[in-house]
Amino acid sequence: MTTLIQPMLDLAAIRTIEVDYDAEDDLAIIHINGPRPAVTEQVDDGWYLRVAELEVVGIELHGLVRMFLSLPWFARVARPALTELEAYAGQPLARLGRVSAASGELPATTHLLIFLIGQAIGRLHDEQVVSPAM
Repeated sequence: MTTLIQPMLDLAAIRTIEVDYDAEDDLAIIHINGPRPAVTEQVDDGWYLRVAELEVVGIELHGLVRMFLSLPWFARVARPALTELEAYAGQPLARLGRVSAASGELPATTHLLIFLIGQAIGRLHDEQVVSPAM
């Protein structure tokens, strides 16, 4: 019998968002309520969901600029959040580093995070249904 991983995101529990962006590696790691130990589940090329005890605690996006901002649809969705982060940090994306704030201070970023996590959970579920673990 195969056990499916069915992570959940408690929207009411999102208090803080921490975004770490490494421009050299084009890697964004977004933590919900701060970093903590978690299992990383690959959900697609460049997408990794961070899960602790079936709770989604973050997401990793490998190739943020290369993959997400180069695709017009994703760029339209992501650009408001990235502009918000740059304004909040007072730095351009290439020098963003780490930004931590209450979710209410970064509404566009919070909305993008919820959207991406929803997409990632769906992709993880689809992957598990199509090719269940042996």
